Amino acid sequence: MYLKSEKYDIAESVLQEYINEEGKTGTVLTNLAKIYEARGEHEKSLSTLWEGLELDPNQENGLAWWLGIQREQRGEEAFEEILKEACAIKDSYLPQLYLAREYLKQERKDEAIEIYESVLEKYGTVDQVLFMMSGDMGQAGLIQEMLQYVVPRYIIEKNDVRIGVNLIQGFIATKNVVDGQKLIARLMRLNRPEIRPVLLQMADQLDVIKAESSGP
Repeated sequence: MYLKSEKYDIAESVLQEYINEEGKTGTVLTNLAKIYEARGEHEKSLSTLWEGLELDPNQENGLAWWLGIQREQRGEEAFEEILKEACAIKDSYLPQLYLAREYLKQERKDEAIEIYESVLEKYGTVDQVLFMMSGDMGQAGLIQEMLQYVVPRYIIEKNDVRIGVNLIQGFIATKNVVDGQKLIARLMRLNRPEIRPVLLQMADQLDVIKAESSGP
């Protein structure tokens, strides 16, 4: 609130008070870095931001901000190396997912799959991992592989419903009507009105595939 209203001194004192009482966290340090940046203290901001990432390398806003700064300073050709620096932080999975995405863009699919397998060993139940994997692999045409890795790990009652939507899109692409219809039925039972129109649309697509495969 104080940061948005440009009351930087008050915002800093609130964050410092939190740090004194509860200790440093990645999110708190990222917000502190925003205050320093707003004041024009760029070096202090960058070092504080990196310290925050060392505590929590999987905070999406902080990581995206740091990557943007490094990309601008060091150039596009250094982006892979920049990502690897973030990947080296202990317990990082989001930087690794970004690196895998970069490999997919470069058609280096085997290297991307290696990263996915490594991430899944430790973080195979994390929503963000399964969602990004299913989306990025689907877009890259690795649909069979995506289904192979994500389907066994997806728990409807616990995981993000958008992962299920990505899986259904995979079933549609591979013309797997049976599994697609089963997953739609299970997601429908969650009674989530915001995804119901999407599920109905995908159900229609599976009906068309089923009719086409049945013949006249």
